[in-house]
This record gives sequence, structure tokens and C-alpha cells, in this order.
Amino acid sequence: MDEPGAAQEVTNIPANTNPPPTCPESQITNRIEPSWKLCDDRPRVQQVQINEEAAEHSRIYFEGVETILKEHSSEFISCKTRLREIAAIRKRKKDCEVRIGFLGGTGTGKSSLINALLQMKVLPRNEEVASTAVPVEVSYNTDEDAEHRFKATIEGISKAEFTKEVKNLFRNKELYNEGLEGEDDEIDVEAYQQMLTTIEKIKWVYPYLQNIDDIDDTSAEELLNEEYVQKMLDSMEEVQASSELQFAHDIKKYIESSKPKEGEDGAISLWPLVKVVRIYVKADILRCGIILVDLPGSHDTSAARVAVADNYRKNLTASVVCAPAVRAGSDRVAQELLGSVERRNMQLDGLYTSDSLFFVVTKIDDLMDYEAYIRDHENLQEANKKDMQTIQDKLWRISDLQKELKTRGPKQAKNERILESMRESQQKLAFQVGQILAAISPSGHKRKRVDDLTESEESALNATQKKQIQKLRDLTINISVNDSLIQKGVNELYRIRDQKEILEADLLQAESRVIKSCIQNRAQIHATAARNEYERVRKMMGQEECEEPLEVFSVSADIFTRLSRGKAHEAQRKGFSTKADTGIPALRDALIAITWGTRQQIARSFNGDVESCHTRMKLWSADTSSEYKMMDEEKTIVESRMQAEIKKLEELHQDTHDEVNQVIEDNIYEILDKRTEGCALAAAKKITLDWCLVPWNTHKAINRNMGLWTSSRQVDYDWNEDLAGIFLDDPLIKSWTNTFHKKRMELLKSYETQVDKTVGDFVESILTSARDIYPAIDEALQSLRENILGLRTMLKDEAATIFEDINTAAKEAHRTVKPEVIDSWKDIYEQCGEECGKGLFQRNKKAHKDHVKNEGGVTMYQRAGEAIREALDKVLEGLQEKFNSSYNAAITQLQEDLNIMVERHSADTVRTALSQDASRAKERLRQALQPYFEKLEKAWGIEPEIGNTEIDAPEQKVTAPTLEAEDEDIFDFNEDDWL
Repeated sequence: MDEPGAAQEVTNIPANTNPPPTCPESQITNRIEPSWKLCDDRPRVQQVQINEEAAEHSRIYFEGVETILKEHSSEFISCKTRLREIAAIRKRKKDCEVRIGFLGGTGTGKSSLINALLQMKVLPRNEEVASTAVPVEVSYNTDEDAEHRFKATIEGISKAEFTKEVKNLFRNKELYNEGLEGEDDEIDVEAYQQMLTTIEKIKWVYPYLQNIDDIDDTSAEELLNEEYVQKMLDSMEEVQASSELQFAHDIKKYIESSKPKEGEDGAISLWPLVKVVRIYVKADILRCGIILVDLPGSHDTSAARVAVADNYRKNLTASVVCAPAVRAGSDRVAQELLGSVERRNMQLDGLYTSDSLFFVVTKIDDLMDYEAYIRDHENLQEANKKDMQTIQDKLWRISDLQKELKTRGPKQAKNERILESMRESQQKLAFQVGQILAAISPSGHKRKRVDDLTESEESALNATQKKQIQKLRDLTINISVNDSLIQKGVNELYRIRDQKEILEADLLQAESRVIKSCIQNRAQIHATAARNEYERVRKMMGQEECEEPLEVFSVSADIFTRLSRGKAHEAQRKGFSTKADTGIPALRDALIAITWGTRQQIARSFNGDVESCHTRMKLWSADTSSEYKMMDEEKTIVESRMQAEIKKLEELHQDTHDEVNQVIEDNIYEILDKRTEGCALAAAKKITLDWCLVPWNTHKAINRNMGLWTSSRQVDYDWNEDLAGIFLDDPLIKSWTNTFHKKRMELLKSYETQVDKTVGDFVESILTSARDIYPAIDEALQSLRENILGLRTMLKDEAATIFEDINTAAKEAHRTVKPEVIDSWKDIYEQCGEECGKGLFQRNKKAHKDHVKNEGGVTMYQRAGEAIREALDKVLEGLQEKFNSSYNAAITQLQEDLNIMVERHSADTVRTALSQDASRAKERLRQALQPYFEKLEKAWGIEPEIGNTEIDAPEQKVTAPTLEAEDEDIFDFNEDDWL
């Protein structure tokens, strides 16, 4: 027996002989809905706040209930079932993770922008050169240790990759020295450029390598055996600090691509040896699950870093494309991001939408000459006419005052020097006169002053003495007069300076308004250009004009930082009055808003699970039984109706599975089968018209670097992307986006609608079955109504996960094309990269043309199609199993809930009374749980509404409840089914 002190007395009690009592479950159903279910008409941010607050109360509720259940688990085995249910709900609860990638060319201010969003300076930034050379992920730090407020893990690249790069450098230098690579006696400048590129990178690791000739004094083995190199390769380093300043200093050498200052860790930078850096800080913007990712350019020579960056791109929730204000409208990198390879990947990944793509114009404070800008933009001339006139007037008046100060200042200074000289003379003369007066003063009397001399006393003095006294009197008068004049001059200078300061303040205000106007105008131009390009691409994709335009933000990370430090005057000189003017707060809010949907779904699903668990917990802890019992034939009716409704749910899952497979078959697989020959012809044309027209040394360098190269003229080449793009572009890209980002969501929405209807119909059907048998059972079943309806959330959450798995598989699938291209061409690349001597260009071009007609054409694209199909089939084959798992979990919980209720109301010829000891123990458990029940319901706003009839009802005599003899715990779940 489960409960302690189980009854030993067995009595025969005929079923259905007593009038139906008021079931305890009635108090549970007579309540209002929780607040988190009633907030759908609120603004989205409020919905999120309400649901997350409710989820926090749910978490606290579980903690309290768990403590009670563990304390009573020795008395009631069924406590362990409740604990397993809570553990399962916790396991199902997901964490919000929203990855936001920052894309853009070098020097676009991505690192400064991220620092501003974090309101920290943890990422290195450099005014002269690009700072971030490796992928950097920044997420919230959950470590509460004060010494670990700032943390980072640094993953090193593989030893094999770096060894290959270093050895290739020495091999290329040897070939270059021997002059074996030339075509028609020409110097291979691209081979030289490749060596320069490698030197430019590894010189940060080896400070003694500053030019190509320096490698003649060392060897590949010597470089590779450096202790700090060996330590970094294939490693996982950690950095921890309690202060922001110390952390920024310690992390810098792993990220920054600029030269370290002398004395900083031996002037060594380790970024060439780093694959990825993951930073953890306690920044407010990260609390809600945002993960910021700073992604360097795609033409990195490190395959490991490129792979990491590509993996991040695949898992991004949103992308932030950055371009500096001075060239945002014509920025080559930004245009490429919005209009080429990156754009195609965004389209295929479903990220080329206004919900997940942001264009950010950085460094908007970089406006050198506002007057020239206004002259170039007629629309600003009239709008700023008054301020420009004010500026001119103020400048003139300030100039006049400056001239006056320039004139008065020296005169005033001269007068002050004269006065100082007069004071010095007065002081000397006063000493001499003092001696004269001391001589004529009676002994023992106070010495006379000049003004106290009588005529007789003064007449008694000699001519020299009289002259000195008179000279002192004249000098004193002159000092007084001059002092007055000088004070007047000082006051006049103060007045002029005050007037000048007022004019300068007015000038600053006027200039600030004008600069702000120019910045806003430039921002509008950039926004229009970016949105036009965005809409142009959408039309190319065959999509309708977007209801919501592309969000464009114009920001100044530098000014935001200055304002945060209280340097408002500096900001105003640049045209910024508040932090809002910098655009950073608006961008921050927009990024946080991306998390709302995910956070609300997570919180609401968790609350729904807790609500069902809570209802079940109250029923279980009540430990009472209704006196009405169904006969076997009545029980069979209810159970058969339940099975019929369950069958509908099973059919829904099967139909959805079949629809998904059919959509992919019709819209993807059929197109793949038709793409190969046409793509092969396009590839042959590309090779003939584009690849063969590049200089011979560039052609060879691209081959040597497996199709990826940035030439000495700073032209980027990616032949693998060229060939992959031919296969992935129209019409596949249109059908792909339509299938995985439109129809997929339509199927999910249809499934959710049908789940709502099927489960709703199921509840009504079961309640109708019970109501038809005997009305009293309806009241008991109503108590589980919310639990059964709660299955909708479980099913829809699982479906959302399944459909997201399809989206993830789609992202993986289209990325299999490029590896197939590389695999198909790698032997040709190696062959052409090794070619030397005269005629190598013709041999290489012929090799390419021959290969595209064979393995590098139709066969390659057939394999690419098969790779896509294989990646998608992998998830489709597991789709049925996932739907079955979702279905089985829901049905198991549903059957458990219904079986509990049915068993409680099923008749049996043998009944037993629960012992008073067991009843008292269960009552103690219920009383221990009750405060947590009430606290949660109060927090959720679902306190029971008990009517007056219950309040005024006479006290009933407490009798021991009855319990079927063969039932150890009528509320217990089947452990295996639940798990």
C-alpha cells in the first residue's frame, strides 16, 4: 500500500446509492483565468513582462512545492511522481537564445557599436586600423563570483592548419627565389602577394618577422616550435577578471589585429592562432538571452575561422549590416552584404526580412565640414537659413569682441604693470617717510602718520624731508586714481568676455542644430538607399513589397560613450544633445524586441505546464472521493469515446507529416532534378568568360588557394561560391524561400489551428459522454478541463520545435552545395596551382574547361542535388518519429488525467476505508502545500471565487474517505508512461 496506515477493514458498499455530493474540484473550476492568459490585447512588451513575471512565480512555486514533496516522500510514494512531473516540466523549458550577427567590412565600427550596446569597453578598437580579426561571441555571464565578473574562453586553431600555412610560406619563398613560377618571364606578383599576406598575419605572432626576407633567417620548424605557439594551437584558454579594464587588457592580444604597444606581453598578438573568442559579461542587454556576434570578413585565410563564422551565420536570428556614414550609401562591403553572396545566404536562411535584417550607419558624428555639406544639398539651405545667418552674425560679433579683447588686453596688462611699479615705489617711499615721522614723534607715543602732521611740525622739517612726504602723498593719489581706472578696465574685460561666452554658447547651439540637420539628412539618404536596394532584391525574389520597411539606424557609438561619461559639451559640439540622438538606445530597443516572441512563447509554455501540474497537484492532495460511481458499462462508454477522439489526433499528425513531405517533394526535389544540365552550361560559360579573363598570376593564385583569393589589386575572388551560386540561384532560391519560410509556417499555423479544434472537440466530447451518464460526474471532469486543454500548448510547442528542425535542416542542406563544389574541383585546383613555367596559363585554362565538361559540371551538380536531398531526407525520415513522440507524450498525459478521474468514479463491489492515520497524514501534506497553492494563485490572479452557499453551509462531520482496496494511489501516474 502507498499511503501509511492503509485501512484493514473491508466493507461492501453498493454503488450509486447516495446523493451526489459537492465535489472538491468545483472550487478549482470556479475561478477566473490567470492574468498571463488574458493579456493578448496588451502591447507586446507588456505581454512578455506579464508572462515572464508569471513564470518567475511558477519557478518559486515549484521550489516550494518540491521542498514539501521531498519532506513527505517517505510517507507517500506518489510524491515521487509529482517530483518527476516537475522535473520533466523544467527539462522542457527552454532558454531564450537570440544570436545577432554584426556584419561589415573592416573599419566599419562593429566593435565600437557592440561596446556601446554593452555599455562597456571590452572589445578592442583602433582608430587607425581594423581591430577585430577573429569571430567574437558575447553573451551573459551567469557566474556570481565577484572575481569572475568578466570571463572569456579562447579556442585555438588546429596545429595542422597553422603548420600547413607556415610551411607553404617557406615553400613559396623558395620557388619565388628560384624563379620557377613565371609565365613568359613575368614576375608572379600574386605569389609575392600571397607571401605578403601570410607575413602580414603571422608577424604579430613573430615580431622578428617584418618582411619577406626575414624568413631567410629562420625555418618553419623553428617558428612552429615557439613555446607560446605550441601552447595556443589546439587549446582552450580562459581569461577571468574582476575589472573591466583588466579584462579588456588581457583579452586584447587574442582579438586585435593591430600591433601591440612595446612592453605589452612582449609585443606579441596571438589572434592568428585563434579560432573563436567567447566572452561572458554582465551587460543588461544580454540578460534577455541576446548573444552578440562580431563576425570578421569572409576572405580570412584561416579555414577554421571561416568555418566558425559560417556556422554562426547559419544560426543567427538577425543580422546587423554596418557601414560608416562617410560612405554608407556607396559602401562596397555593405552593398555586397545586401546584394550578393551574403544576401543569397540570408534569403535561403529566411533572414532577408525586415524582421531579422537591420542596416546600421555608423560613425554619424564624422562630419568634417557642415557648410560644404549644406552647399551640396539645396534642401538644407532654406531649412537652415536662419541658423546659418545666426552663425554668421555670432561669428562676426565674436570676432569683433576678440579684436577688442586683443586691443584692450595688452593695454590693461601694461597699466597693471605700471600700477604694480607704483605700488613698489610707494612701499619704498613709505619706509623712508616712516623714519622721518618716527624721529619727530615724542618718546613713548605712537608714531605719527603723514595725515596727522601739523603745519608747525611739517614746517620744522628740512626741504628734503618735505619733498619726500609730498612725493608720497602725490604717489598715493596717483595709485588710487590708476587703481580705479584699472578696475574699470577689468570690469570692461569681464563684460566683453561674458558677452563673448554668451555669443559662443549661442553659436554652439546654432551649429549643433545645423550639424544635427546635416546628420539627419545624410541618415535619410542612407536609409532610402538601403531600403531601395532591399526592395529591389525582394522583387528579384518574386516577393511582394514588404509591409514593414527595412529598419535603418544611424548611430554614433563614440558620442554615446561620451554622453554616458557626462561629457555633454563635447557631444553638443558634434550635434548631439541627448543619448537618443546617437541612435544607440533605439537600436538597443529594436534588438531587444527581437527576443519578445521567443521569450513570450517560452514563458507561456512553461506557465501552461505549471498550471496543469498545479491543477493536478491540488486534486491529488485533496484525497477525497465522490460518492457517485460509474458502472462498468458506463465507464466503457466514456473510454470508447476517448479512444475515438484520440484517433483524430493521431490522424492529424499523420496528415501533417504527409503534407510536409509532399511540399518538399513538389517544390524542392523536382527542381533539383531539373537543374544539373542548365547549371553545368552556366558554369562553363562562367569559366570561359570570367575565370579565363583574369591575369595569369591571379588565376594561378586562386587555384593555389582552393578558389578563394584577394588579389594584389584588392579584388576578392571566390570561385567556389560562383559555382555554388549558379545552382542555388533562381529558380531554386525562390522555391526554397517559398517552401521553407512561407509554406512551412503556413503548415505550422494550420497544424496549430487543427490542434486547437481537435483538443477542444475532444474535451467537449468527453464531458458530453460523462454528462449523458450522470450529471454529477460532469463537475468532476470540469476540474480537468484546463489540464486537457493545456495539451494544446504541449502539442504546439513540440510542433514548433519539429518545424524549426526542418528549417535548421534547410540551412544545413543548401550549405552542402559549396563543399561539393570544392570536393569536385580540389584536384584541379591543386594541379593548376602547382603548374610552373611558360604556357602554364593556357594549360590551366584548358584544364578548367575540360573539367567543367566532366566531373566539374553535370556530375558535380548531380552530387550537389543529392547532398541537398540527403540532408533534407535525414530530417524528414525522423519527422514521423518526432510527431509520434509528441503525440505519445500528449496522449500519455491525457490518458493519465482521464484514467485518474474515471477510476475515481468507477464502481467496485469491494471498497475499503482509508485509515484515520493515513487521512491525517494526507491532510498534513495538503495543509503544507496549501500556502504555495494560494501564493501562486494570488500571483496569477486566479484565486477561487467561493460562493455564499459554501461559506454559510453548516459544518459537516468529518468522516474517513473511502478507497478502493486494490488501488495504492488513485492519483499516481504510470512512471514509465510519464517519463
